[in-house]
Amino acid sequence: MLLDVIRHGATATNSAGRFNTDAEHLLPSELHRLRAVTSPLGDYDLIFVSPLRRCIETAEALGLTRFETDARLRERHFGIFAGLTPSECMASFPMAFGAFARFDAAFAPDGGESRAQHVARIWAWLEDVCRRSPARALAITHGGTLDFLYRQATGRDLHGGSQIYAGDNAALSSFRVEWPQIELIGFSQPLVP
Repeated sequence: MLLDVIRHGATATNSAGRFNTDAEHLLPSELHRLRAVTSPLGDYDLIFVSPLRRCIETAEALGLTRFETDARLRERHFGIFAGLTPSECMASFPMAFGAFARFDAAFAPDGGESRAQHVARIWAWLEDVCRRSPARALAITHGGTLDFLYRQATGRDLHGGSQIYAGDNAALSSFRVEWPQIELIGFSQPLVP
């Protein structure tokens, strides 16, 4: 299966370098830019969208009308870090943010979700998609999903390290998936100029 993945367009929180919250909208300028995308995204057998508003707005701005929302594609629940910058997290929650910043698999911020929980639901979604045997599928989702796909495709550890491979907002990444094998085709190609 060819899987194209678009990270949602930019929000005010993205622009400010803050961890996203659930109820954010795209920036008006981002909506305008996405509506101007003229290159066709392709003919997909299945299209999936995270149910968070910023992903649905991205899909609609790109003119997609036939898609399924799937809660497993949601962004990781950041708990106490939601809406804060990394500096604010470190100042207010130094021990917790230290574990978070090491990409510790088991660490979950208060009120949040661990990386292990997050990747488990992404893999469950991907396995279900593969069972449906589409030739081509598209997902509009979040940086955390891209991080796991990129790490798996490039042989990196799923957790740990010092970098997240989230791609850019409003960018397309492509993978060939024969579960559980994932091959990287292209990463973080801008949809908009």
